Amino acid sequence: MAYIVTVNAGSSSIKLALFDGSRNLLHMAVIENIGQAATVFKQQGLDDKKVAIKGHAAAMRYLLEWLDEQTGAGTISAVGHRVVHGADIFTEPTIVSDTVVKKLQMLEPLDPDHLPYALECLRETRKHFKEVPQILCFDTAFYKDLPRPARQLALPRKYEKMGLKRYGFHGLSYQYLLKDFAKHEGAVAARGKVIMAHMGSGVSLCATKGAKPVDMTMGFTPASGVPMSTRSGDLDPGVVWFLHQKTNMGPRQFNHLVNKQSGLLGISGRSADMLTLLNNQETDPDAKEAIDLFCYQIAKQIG
Repeated sequence: MAYIVTVNAGSSSIKLALFDGSRNLLHMAVIENIGQAATVFKQQGLDDKKVAIKGHAAAMRYLLEWLDEQTGAGTISAVGHRVVHGADIFTEPTIVSDTVVKKLQMLEPLDPDHLPYALECLRETRKHFKEVPQILCFDTAFYKDLPRPARQLALPRKYEKMGLKRYGFHGLSYQYLLKDFAKHEGAVAARGKVIMAHMGSGVSLCATKGAKPVDMTMGFTPASGVPMSTRSGDLDPGVVWFLHQKTNMGPRQFNHLVNKQSGLLGISGRSADMLTLLNNQETDPDAKEAIDLFCYQIAKQIG
């Protein structure tokens, strides 16, 4: 039996899936809360298991050992990796090489919250599957032909040369959605004016025309756009200076604020989980306000 493996490395989790040669999903597992006290291993159909793991490399090795148990005497024919950021360098699926890894390392300043962890996982899978081709698929590649006005930030041009522009994210998700939409509604509908939404801990909206993106809510980083579970979405730039003056907040603290403490969690003061907020909105006005803000901003962006 020949298998295909897919790896999705996030900032605090790794998802791994095993497919047969006909692309049928056979097994899926995830390690969540990496770097926290309550790191958990989850597998379909089984109870969650707390594991003593520190760091993405160790978590990836744990998942690879689990994978070996699932495949038995079977062989792995390819490993696919979801990578959040490819900038303007990687605009199509790319086979991994040492040169490719070096180029990715140069992109780490553009995506310090995801890319270092993806590279850690990639190093482990390359060591584990020495002769197996590994393919990188980039979220940003979907937006390679984004119209220039949707791509630019209104800053002096010298900053664009440093990489400051709107890249767009969740591209792999939207590629799948558009393909599925065409399958069910036909190619003509899929090539019309379509607005799609990616709803999860990260939230975004994407508009397509002629089956190509014309704009999307996320820009330079995945923290931009509409409010999310713990991400703020778009903010007035003056917020940075105000918080620095009032609280002496530095860049690292601000980055943590807008990525980990804001959004639904920040407004509600209760939870980043929408279901929890919905269940408490009748008795908790802060929970209701978080829901109202979330829905309002999404409707506004669609408009």
